Amino acid sequence: MHIGRKRSVRRNFIFHLLDGVFFMAGLSLTSSEIVTSVLIHRLGGGAMAVGGVFALFELGYNIPQLIAAPFVEGVRRKKTWVLIGGFLQRVPWLAVAWLLMVRGPTIDSSAIAPILTLIGIAAFTAGFCMPAWHAFLAGTVPLRTRGRLLALRQAFGGVIGIVSGLIAAYILKQLLFPHNFAILFGLTFLFWMISWATLAFVTEEDHQTRTHRDFKAYFQDHILVILTGDRWFRQYLLIKAIMLASMISFGFFAVHGVERFESGTDVAGLFTSIYMIGQIASAYLFGYLADRFGHKVNILIFGVLTLIQAAVAILAPSLTFYGLVFILMGANRCIQAITFNAMPMEYCTSSERPTYFALSNSLLSPLLLIGVLGGLLTPAIGYHGLFLISGVFGVLVLLIGTRLKDPRSLPNFDPIG
Repeated sequence: MHIGRKRSVRRNFIFHLLDGVFFMAGLSLTSSEIVTSVLIHRLGGGAMAVGGVFALFELGYNIPQLIAAPFVEGVRRKKTWVLIGGFLQRVPWLAVAWLLMVRGPTIDSSAIAPILTLIGIAAFTAGFCMPAWHAFLAGTVPLRTRGRLLALRQAFGGVIGIVSGLIAAYILKQLLFPHNFAILFGLTFLFWMISWATLAFVTEEDHQTRTHRDFKAYFQDHILVILTGDRWFRQYLLIKAIMLASMISFGFFAVHGVERFESGTDVAGLFTSIYMIGQIASAYLFGYLADRFGHKVNILIFGVLTLIQAAVAILAPSLTFYGLVFILMGANRCIQAITFNAMPMEYCTSSERPTYFALSNSLLSPLLLIGVLGGLLTPAIGYHGLFLISGVFGVLVLLIGTRLKDPRSLPNFDPIG
């Protein structure tokens, strides 16, 4: 590799890493699975509203990707798209902080709708930006280091996330509601703006492009061809669908822990720190496994961890033991961050990356309503019933994942990618 090219690759790796670290640091302060769910619960939201936090964020993040993909495929440089979309994605978090601060002690359940709306706007903007970011990452970081990059983003972000979680616990305990949550959303915005700024330093070469006459032609000539002709990618979509379904209980672990062990809302900050420890402890391992052996091994580990997580949530005799749930959740989220971002690009050529990535997310977006379904089921089956369902999906991940064919073993795989 040319010396100048080597330096560019190293520089890009560092700035992509910093982006992930600061983004994770902000996310840990207001994570949808823990802190934001507890906020909605504290405002008087029922199980539907709590389950809707996770579902809304994930739906908004995934649905727009297929709309954006054909436009992204026609752009030689993805960086501008990433920077504009990334900025717009972050602004709603500042708006939530402002809303909580202005309403102050008089805030009530009427604030739930505008908060969820702002979360939806942020998620939709992020989703519209993601095919560009995905292609941007793939075009500026070589194949053989992507797994480690994504893993290190999770690990170092998790280290800061532990500190952020402890800070969140302190703020939630020491400051009055809702000003405590307002501070957390404001800090998230600050960290996210630092992460956004680091992307400006990533150097990018022109991408291969693919133009489409209109969306109808794009659907008929490209999307349908992929879905009908690429059986191995369809196999990946199936296993990802089951993995997403297994997350039916993710939005309820923290609320269940608070209720079952009669803890204050400040324990959400501690749960967040434990969640980050799970990511840190497992990140490099999963990144190494992905780079060395492919992503199939991580998918099988995901199934095992999901099963154990459900068992612990049901059987934990104390709040301390219950913390293991969040270690396992962090490990599983780490696998998703690595595999869901890196694996789709291994099935296709560089010009097709935005579409493959968007298909792997938008096509499965209805499954992200699984959190709302969990909210509907909870009154009838309870939290333990919900955790049992999650464990069953974990078993299915194991059974079907063993038959998954890794794209690196396919004859048309591009090792340079």
